[in-house]
Amino acid sequence: MGKTLARDVQVLLKILTYMDKIKSALKRYQCKTSFEFALNEDCMDICSFCILQIDSLSRQLTTDSYQVLNFISTGNLVPVRNMIAHDYIKLNRQVLFSFVQDCIQNGSYDQVKNRIKYCQEHKNANE
Repeated sequence: MGKTLARDVQVLLKILTYMDKIKSALKRYQCKTSFEFALNEDCMDICSFCILQIDSLSRQLTTDSYQVLNFISTGNLVPVRNMIAHDYIKLNRQVLFSFVQDCIQNGSYDQVKNRIKYCQEHKNANE
């Protein structure tokens, strides 16, 4: 299936699911600070997996949808993804926590939800 706004809706809903999983992991493991996060391997593992999934999904978005999502398009996702995928042993936990915080902030949720709404309203014109 090609990159269309209809496809973007499906992908964005999955991204939202992984954002929720990150938020849930932080809450479940009580990781409110970068220090608490750095000490909790399980929470870091869950968040890292979710970031890898978000990265993979974001590549399936149309260019317009990709660019609207600041926490993805500002260039922060790719270096964090590479750090997770290629150097997990030496992972900079503060950088990872900072990106995790960007993922779960209300502004990021709003961007994804607003883009879902936009895509739903305009998908027929795109196909």
